[in-house]
Amino acid sequence: FALCERLGEHERARASAIELEARLPWDASLGLFLVEHDLRHERSDEAWQRFDRLLARFSHEEETLVRLADLANVWGDGDRAMRAWDATLARNPRSPRAISAVGELHFQRGRRELARKTWARLREVTPRPAGHLAVADVLLDHGLVEEALAEVESVRVGDAGGAAAQRTLALARERQKNRTAAIAAWNKVLTLAGVGDDGVALRREARSHLATLWSDEGRLR
Repeated sequence: FALCERLGEHERARASAIELEARLPWDASLGLFLVEHDLRHERSDEAWQRFDRLLARFSHEEETLVRLADLANVWGDGDRAMRAWDATLARNPRSPRAISAVGELHFQRGRRELARKTWARLREVTPRPAGHLAVADVLLDHGLVEEALAEVESVRVGDAGGAAAQRTLALARERQKNRTAAIAAWNKVLTLAGVGDDGVALRREARSHLATLWSDEGRLR
């Protein structure tokens, strides 16, 4: 059916997938294909009915639940996305991805305080200081700069922070238009970053931001 889909034979691909799904009911990928196929080809009622069946049938499979949540989110059904993420958390209450996504859905619906409380759970499921930095990063992504800085400061006081904390601090200072503090933090990233892949990526990011900040500073003189 995948070949038929690539060749543009959409109805033939759909028929083949339905036949296979009936023979292999344990294979969630077939149902997922059909949901997305039907959404793309204006069969939304059938797509969402199949989605609901998959959500019930595969409530024990975290990977399938995540894919269903992502699919619902891409196609603009926030209620179904929330149901899929809730099912993911019922299966794995310590899933950082699900916690972040549920918080995002609350934030998008204007429930900002509930979003904050949801994201705060990242501290509980991720070892310190990474959990605090995860909360800081998501707050920063949503423009909550002062709250993000409070999270970073708690890490810097309690755990000396390291390059990851300095990175989040630098990004927050950039949001505040505080070039001097941002440059200082990015320089600390260069000093503290390790030698592994993460360290290389951090140093590359630091150099890129420093180049931009120095360029901006030169234009302002």
